[in-house]
Amino acid sequence: SCTHQTALKNSPLWQPPSFPLLSLRLVGAAMVGSHRAWNIRGSYIHKLNGQVGRYQVNVFVDQQAGIFLKAVETGRVIAKSGKYALVNGKVTYSDYGKHVPVTLPGACKT
Repeated sequence: SCTHQTALKNSPLWQPPSFPLLSLRLVGAAMVGSHRAWNIRGSYIHKLNGQVGRYQVNVFVDQQAGIFLKAVETGRVIAKSGKYALVNGKVTYSDYGKHVPVTLPGACKT
């Protein structure tokens, strides 16, 4: 159905990251907003079309509920030529349990 397809198409925008982290270790406790969280650090390597991305990723997970709260990544992407780009990114989720208003596309309203 239209609603199902729309949800699948946009799902990467609202789901926690799903990539394999290597060399995981617990950094310690941290606060993310009002949540007590565990800060877990790992590395991630991504290879595509001769480019190699190497990242360090800190994932913050609620200590009691186990829900994903935030991810912070730093690293660099290196091209075959040796040129590189630095990467800094952050994804934070908030307002768990609150209603989110959604407007369906016109094709889905019937």
